Amino acid sequence: MIDTANTTVEWQKHSGDILILPIGSVEQHDSHLPLNTDIIHAEYFAGIIAKELDAALLPVQGIATSLEHTGFRGSFSLRPETLMQIIRDIADEAEGQNFKILIVVNGHGGNHCLIPVCRDINRHDRNIKILLINPWEFANSHVSPGKTTLDIHAGKSETSRIMIEKPEAVRVIKNKPEFDDGAIPLRQSDLTTFGVGHFNARGAIGHYEEASKEEGKLLMDNTVCNLLPYIRDRISRLRNQPRFAGSGGLAIRNMLKKDIPGLMKLIEMADWNQTASSWEAFLSMNEKACFVMVHMGRPVASITSVGYENKVSWIGMVLVDNAFRRMGIASALMKHTMDALKDYDNIKLDATPDGKKVYDKLGFKDEYTLSRMINISVQCQGEKSDKISSVEMGDMPEIIEKDKFVFGADRTNVLTYLTSTFPELCFKYAENNKIKAYLFGRQGRKFTQLGPLVADDRATAAKLLKGVLPSLNGKAAVLDVIDTNSAFVESVKSLGFVQQRNFIRMYKGENSYTTVNEQYFAIAGPELG
Repeated sequence: MIDTANTTVEWQKHSGDILILPIGSVEQHDSHLPLNTDIIHAEYFAGIIAKELDAALLPVQGIATSLEHTGFRGSFSLRPETLMQIIRDIADEAEGQNFKILIVVNGHGGNHCLIPVCRDINRHDRNIKILLINPWEFANSHVSPGKTTLDIHAGKSETSRIMIEKPEAVRVIKNKPEFDDGAIPLRQSDLTTFGVGHFNARGAIGHYEEASKEEGKLLMDNTVCNLLPYIRDRISRLRNQPRFAGSGGLAIRNMLKKDIPGLMKLIEMADWNQTASSWEAFLSMNEKACFVMVHMGRPVASITSVGYENKVSWIGMVLVDNAFRRMGIASALMKHTMDALKDYDNIKLDATPDGKKVYDKLGFKDEYTLSRMINISVQCQGEKSDKISSVEMGDMPEIIEKDKFVFGADRTNVLTYLTSTFPELCFKYAENNKIKAYLFGRQGRKFTQLGPLVADDRATAAKLLKGVLPSLNGKAAVLDVIDTNSAFVESVKSLGFVQQRNFIRMYKGENSYTTVNEQYFAIAGPELG
């Protein structure tokens, strides 16, 4: 740990991101305990916590809110709004110095204003999170029962604790407390209506004469035993999911066209390639089974599905806003979508390695792997063969039949979308009036996506790809190839493409509709199959 006895250089070198702020009070504690009793409490536990966590420790904020001790000389209090502003200022400083967690160790039960200010800072989901600790809450009640349970201020438990924290601070106890308990027992909340002096002119409300070191040791050991695991657990929770509301306030609904601007923000956040027209296409092909998770009216996660006859439905575009990750949103969207697709024989998707962890738990099985190949600036020269030409509407029946055989289902919807929207990127390789291969493409946000690429054999697929690439000179291109076609993968690399990442094709249900991989060289994209 480090504290203010260290130098600024040592603070700079400190690798931790946890800061400890003890807060006490300066107030009367009758004649047997000093004015700085609550400072002693706060510093004692703050030191233990800082050592345990190897944290940075600030000096104690000594004067806090002790309004209930008005009338006792030596008791000093800040207004609640002043203490709240101090917390805000320290939180701002801590955040600016890249601390992620500020642990406020409160030594005084009357610092009620700490609760709303810490809560208010946390609810804004800033980079700094505050963990408010009241150590006395972690001592199991009635460790050693005495004559009475009344123990509000400077009584049995507090005096016993000081006997352990700082024994020399305890004065000789010569008398018994005299306070007006009345027929109806006092409550802590009474100190909102009445000052302490209303009940005891000397200032204590509790039986300090029952205090002992034995009682203090039991209390302190018990507190530390319960406190440290709690703090570690809460820190783990904050690191795993820092959002104040957690998954609260989220709802799934059908995707709408008006969501597209918000969905594009998800695309940009993930640095994916799809455009606004991609979302429009998903909605046009299967609007009843495209969904968003919304929070405060805006989409924070998405999922799409494209149906191919009633045989196969393809799930894609599973995106989650970074601020809403690790909340089970992807799994919730998947379950909702799978329920909407229950009439399909088979559900498929192309997963990233991270996404696969989610899909494994949902019962999806691996089929084969794919490689994403990118070329950030296509440089490919050569004359286009007269066997290569643009796809025309009259070619579509032949292409659709060929695609149905190779893909395993009819995806006329996708092929029609590509040819009607990006005709300049749709090519065929024909020989003897027969289409031997076809390659479709679409403009993306970052790359020109090439695929599907279907051909009778590898050599024809390579010829078509090489013949098309000169039209993309200087542009970035991407295609997703099936790894089992290893020789074709090498052909792609020879054209200047490099592997960026892998996908895993997965399926749920009976895998009755499989691709003919000997003729399927590049897919339409992981969101389309």
